[in-house]
Amino acid sequence: AGSLRLAFYLRQDLHDKSREDPKTRRLERKFDRRVRDDFDNSPLFDRLLPLTNAGISQNVSAAFDLDRIYVNLSIILIVTYAFFAMYRRNDAKSRGLLGLVATATVCLSLGAAFGAVFVCGGFFSPTAYIALYLVLGIGLDDAFVICGCEDNVGNWDADVDLVRSGQEPADSVAARRVVAAMAVAGPSITVTSVTDFLAFVAGSITRIPAISSFCAFAASAVLFDYILQITLFVAFMTIDLRHKLTQAAA
Repeated sequence: AGSLRLAFYLRQDLHDKSREDPKTRRLERKFDRRVRDDFDNSPLFDRLLPLTNAGISQNVSAAFDLDRIYVNLSIILIVTYAFFAMYRRNDAKSRGLLGLVATATVCLSLGAAFGAVFVCGGFFSPTAYIALYLVLGIGLDDAFVICGCEDNVGNWDADVDLVRSGQEPADSVAARRVVAAMAVAGPSITVTSVTDFLAFVAGSITRIPAISSFCAFAASAVLFDYILQITLFVAFMTIDLRHKLTQAAA
């Protein structure tokens, strides 16, 4: 048994935004196709591994295509978990729908992140798919922290009595509880999001295209997720809390 390795060095004129040479990219793709067509069935070679940038990208894309069914199943499992993690038998404490809202918020942040990166001249790499799981985990964790802090704020029964007696409207009680919850949860999710964002920004500076693309998408997604969690998700949580207070006081 043995192996043979041939290395070819190409002169490149890198594009300012994509950091790639289109001519080199086309040449690599032709080389990959020619090598695979001519030697795939050859008895001289057991396995061919063209380690060009185009070949690596093609292999990664093929791997993701094969795993696509598992990717979709895992997303369904994550969404289901988000629902049941916040679901309670007590209607006043159940927040199953907020789990779905948290998931939708993460999806919106991913869409905004992809749009922002493309507008800034970034390019798509199959490794950017991994950012989906990463941001789903970060976003749902932020939502769980915010809801957990709200559960521990004040006395729920006393607040319900205030609404029932008319001493304080449900809007005011809901806003007060959310403000108190964000005062506790805000620093935690801010530090986590900022450190993650800076780490991915640092990783996006690398000259390896796949890693740079992944880190750029992840950094943008973490930033948008943080903004949407403390605005959109908190707004939905306030509306949900107001509804539950009104329902419990009836």
